[in-house]
Amino acid sequence: MTPSDYMNKYLRCVLWLGDDSVTEARIDQYLNRQSSSRADAAWKAYERLVQGLAKKTGTRAWASQYEIDGWVFPIARLRKAFVGKGSPGAIQDVFLAASYCGQVTAATVQDYADKYLGTDCNGFVGNYFGIDPNTEIAGYDGRRRSDPKDIRSRDVVLFVDAANHHKHIALVDSVRGAASAVQLTLVHSRGENAGGVQSESITKTFKKDREGHIYFEGPLGRHGYIVPPASEGGPAE
Repeated sequence: MTPSDYMNKYLRCVLWLGDDSVTEARIDQYLNRQSSSRADAAWKAYERLVQGLAKKTGTRAWASQYEIDGWVFPIARLRKAFVGKGSPGAIQDVFLAASYCGQVTAATVQDYADKYLGTDCNGFVGNYFGIDPNTEIAGYDGRRRSDPKDIRSRDVVLFVDAANHHKHIALVDSVRGAASAVQLTLVHSRGENAGGVQSESITKTFKKDREGHIYFEGPLGRHGYIVPPASEGGPAE
């Protein structure tokens, strides 16, 4: 699955609700537990959902999981969707659970998504590779590319500041062009002011650092380094 294919699982997220209806929502908001303006509202929505599940099932509050009509809802999986780490499948579980609890309907799914759900940059990338979405950006920084001709779809782009702090992570969806002007299509979840989950085409000229690694100049004076895919595993559902 290409990065853009996976992105579209968020942007056109198919939802099954408790009344057997099927609808769709666009999950395109940036969400991070520490830095998002919506973080507190999202966490309160998570708490309401768990309380609703406990009441619906007659189970104690904050059990490890709840079951309704044969569907099992582990709260750890639900929680990821409210802190920017949820896969498309986890987000689908949230809507099904919320519909069982009367907290969302087909008419309100998009409003619920816009207020409470989303993904941050490393959450999106981690889920794409099927690894821990809490993996720090620096954890992807292995063997950096040394030649633009080696860049491939599914490579990772790390944005590093002048102090070598890792600030952002994106996926290469496609690449074309010569060394003098390489066109990259990136898929990533950018910050709130930058529009969240999106595809972006950029044309860059690469430079080399002292170690011979290629990089391009990105926003805010950051350098964009290219590294091979973090995993050959498939995306998290």
